[in-house]
Amino acid sequence: MIVQQDPFLKPLIQKFGCYFMCILFIVNRYKHRGFDRKIINDLYDFFVGLDWMEKDCYVKHPCEIFNYLGLPVSSIRVEGSDYICDPDEVEILKFERSYERKGETITYGHFVCGNGCGVVTYDPSGVSNAVRLGYLESKRVFTRG
Repeated sequence: MIVQQDPFLKPLIQKFGCYFMCILFIVNRYKHRGFDRKIINDLYDFFVGLDWMEKDCYVKHPCEIFNYLGLPVSSIRVEGSDYICDPDEVEILKFERSYERKGETITYGHFVCGNGCGVVTYDPSGVSNAVRLGYLESKRVFTRG
C-alpha cells in the first residue's frame, strides 16, 4: 500500500491523510480494490467536493466513504484502547504522542489500521513516531454490513 508521504500524492494528503489512507487500506483488504496515486488524489478531490472530508483530510463522514468505495459499513463508534473487535467490525487506531519543543508540550494524533485487537497492521506513515514513541489513545470501530 502507498504511504501518505508519497511525493506524487497531494501535499495535504502527505501531511494530514492518515485517516483517509486507513480507509483506503481497509477497503483494499476486504474488497481487493487497488488504489494508485492518481485514484487516491482523485478520491481526495471527490470526497472534499462532497463535503465528506475537509481539505486538510479531516474525515467528516467515514461511513459514507466506506460505502461509496464498496465496503458496506453501518456505524462507527469510539472505543477505548483495550476494546476487542467482533468479527463483523474493523478498527482504525488513534495513537497520540507528546513531546517538548522550545519549552512547550506538543501533542498530536495519528491514525493507523489495526487487526481488531489493537495490533498495527498498516501505518500510513510507514513507521511513525506516534506509534513508536506514543500510545494507543482510542479506536474508531466500524460495523460492517
